Amino acid sequence: MGVGRGKGEGGGRTGRGGRGISGGRSSSSRESRALVDRVKASAASGSWEEALAHVAEVRSSGLKLDGRVHTAAIRAALDGGKARPVLATIAAMRADGFVPNISLYNKAISLCGRQGAWEDAVFLLRDAQRVSSPGQRRGVDVVTFSAAVAACRDGGEWRQALALMEEMQAAGIKPDQIAYGTAVSACAMAGQWEKAVALLADMRRSKLRPDVVAYSSAIKACGAEGRWEEALGLLKEMQENGVRPNLITYTGAMEACGRAGRWNNALGLLAEVRDRGLRPDTFTLNAVMDALGRSGETEKALALLDTMRPPRPRARPSPGTPPGFLPSSDPPSSYDSRRVHSAATLPTDGVEANDSIDGLKNGGGRLSGGGGWGGGGPRADVFTWSAAMTACIEGDQWQKVAGMLEEMRGDGVPPNAINYNLAIRALGKGGDWERATGLLEEMKEAGVATDERAFNAAIEACGRGGCWERAVRLVDDMHTEGLVPDSLTYRRVTEQIVAQPR
Repeated sequence: MGVGRGKGEGGGRTGRGGRGISGGRSSSSRESRALVDRVKASAASGSWEEALAHVAEVRSSGLKLDGRVHTAAIRAALDGGKARPVLATIAAMRADGFVPNISLYNKAISLCGRQGAWEDAVFLLRDAQRVSSPGQRRGVDVVTFSAAVAACRDGGEWRQALALMEEMQAAGIKPDQIAYGTAVSACAMAGQWEKAVALLADMRRSKLRPDVVAYSSAIKACGAEGRWEEALGLLKEMQENGVRPNLITYTGAMEACGRAGRWNNALGLLAEVRDRGLRPDTFTLNAVMDALGRSGETEKALALLDTMRPPRPRARPSPGTPPGFLPSSDPPSSYDSRRVHSAATLPTDGVEANDSIDGLKNGGGRLSGGGGWGGGGPRADVFTWSAAMTACIEGDQWQKVAGMLEEMRGDGVPPNAINYNLAIRALGKGGDWERATGLLEEMKEAGVATDERAFNAAIEACGRGGCWERAVRLVDDMHTEGLVPDSLTYRRVTEQIVAQPR
């Protein structure tokens, strides 16, 4: 029997049998309608459990329900938003010889996908296929397959998603933009950039134009692997095809440039974002910060960080303060990007770096007080600061890093393990083992978990500072904290001991 809409809201009927409630005795359609009304009323009031309880009570007595009651029960279960009750009500309907219509199957498959139950979603697809017959008015279609592909995507099963795409085409069902876009995002989420790009090519061969979601997903996949040339190629292609990039698209392209250390291209994209009237968010600016950090472009990184920090409060002038001299409200620290750095001016692919960065301040009107956005713009987070620290280390300006922890706290951004590790690493370059080991203690006091990288950086600091005894004690501390020293740990300690004069 085909998967049909049935009569009214009910599904199709398999085999022979009457309507209503049956089970060795006949029952009027009035009883059936009354039960449907009770189920619907319970579902409408948000009591989907009560609705299913009505159905379960009748079935437990050995009576069978008609398609309308089963359909009402499935809809109630769908309203509850939980996959298991939906699967149970569909199974009950099938056991009583009825078939849900394809719309219910589609909704149930989508619900399973949203809850990460991709195997249940594929099971429902197979069940719908089993009860479908050629030539019926509406059976398994592109919507059904697309819902199953989305479930596999959300479950991280990109291979299964591609297999369903192939199966769909083999069955004579032509994938649409949604199906292709979902498959592209499935590959992108799994880091399969080549598969994602290949699917875009399949779309074009099928005379379908990829939309901004499909392009953005493929570009993001390229970005995760640092395939900056492919990412920029797709960005160019989509614009040539009349598809307007959005902020997500640009961010993905910037991530690709960042992972490849192409800071000049990342800044060029940032300028393009500004020129298009798009407002960068923290994720967008962090992608640029990553590019600058990996390349050791310290001045530019600190200039961009400056635009993402909150405005500095200004102190009131004391009596006798000369005009034009308004002191800051806080004492100078060892580092403050807003006090000692301004936007860099080196050209990059025809785009001035200071134009890209200063444009963030000017895009909505120049804002005073230190930060570039006032109270409503993108704010630096732990990743932003990590990228700035990396830029200082890679740019051989490691002395500026230790003070950044204080600046972070002053901006209301508690440092995380990565921030501490970078600060310890920076101190290690200068052999400042006392401050480096002090940061290990500070991490514990702040409730930030130490790890092997933090200890290895501190051990390196001890080595550069000529304190191998402290390095040995740090290895003992690692064991005490349940950490396992690796080969790098032992090599650094051994090198320090061997290097000692005899």
